[in-house]
Amino acid sequence: MNSVTEEDLNAVLEGYSFGRLRGFLGFMAVGMAVPGFVLLKIFHLQASEGWALMEDIPWLMPVLTLIQGGVALLVVARSRFFILKHWRSGPIDPAAVARLGWRSAPVRTPTEVCLLLIEATIVLRLAAYAALALFGLAVLWVGVATSDLLKIPFYWVNAASYAYWWFLWFQSFLTPKRAEAFFHHQLPAEAPVIEVMDPS
Repeated sequence: MNSVTEEDLNAVLEGYSFGRLRGFLGFMAVGMAVPGFVLLKIFHLQASEGWALMEDIPWLMPVLTLIQGGVALLVVARSRFFILKHWRSGPIDPAAVARLGWRSAPVRTPTEVCLLLIEATIVLRLAAYAALALFGLAVLWVGVATSDLLKIPFYWVNAASYAYWWFLWFQSFLTPKRAEAFFHHQLPAEAPVIEVMDPS
């Protein structure tokens, strides 16, 4: 068993590059920006020209909005479960970090395993919330198609998941200070270290 302190993490962060993570974030940003931009463009055209793509179905937007809320609760719960499972339920397993698909973990030092888990946690959380954000955009597309967004602006509430994804995206650009803050937040209560198993 190996212990990792904040000082250990800082020593690794001094020479660490977040280039791969930032490249991934760039690709995700493009993929998320395009549908949002197209939606706003179509809504603008609809608002100025007053056309509808499909017949209004009164029950559709309320049902989709409720489903969006349920999916949001599920994503939040799963995100917290991931944190509890990989950070706070005992020593970190390097093999489990490797299975998450974010670089090779078992051959790394315990501190590097923690750093890779920080990156994997951020990427997987961003991917989960991307699914929620895209669902929210899909609901908004229906609102545009039925003109419900024009008639009942409340349904723009479905854009909250999309806006939150962008908030997370900006937070995901790790700096040494942000990585240290994330690590500190994951430390078990009153524990100065995080335990990492020996690679098996």
